[in-house]
Amino acid sequence: RRNGGTFDQGIEQLVAAGRGVRALTRDPAKAKLAPGAEVVAGDLSDPESLLAAFKDVSAVFLLAAVPGFAPAFLKAAKAARVRRIVFQSSGAVDDAADETSAQAPFRT
Repeated sequence: RRNGGTFDQGIEQLVAAGRGVRALTRDPAKAKLAPGAEVVAGDLSDPESLLAAFKDVSAVFLLAAVPGFAPAFLKAAKAARVRRIVFQSSGAVDDAADETSAQAPFRT
């Protein structure tokens, strides 16, 4: 989904820097990404599509998650020899956390 957010800006910056970018989406026809980005069909809940998407990939920037996706995702990433995974999610935000606590940034 193209909305100018972190995902879009990251792709635009990587493409501008001459880096190869492959984006995984369930519906590539609806993806509106920066020119130069490769879009592939896949789903976090489908390990085979992840293996194909991770082919020749050294790093993954993950912005979405579905319940129970982690074991298959990590297995596919390991099999494809992905070296880095960056996971950004607001799902781990605890609105009731005490922001003055030293542990606040790590609460889930």
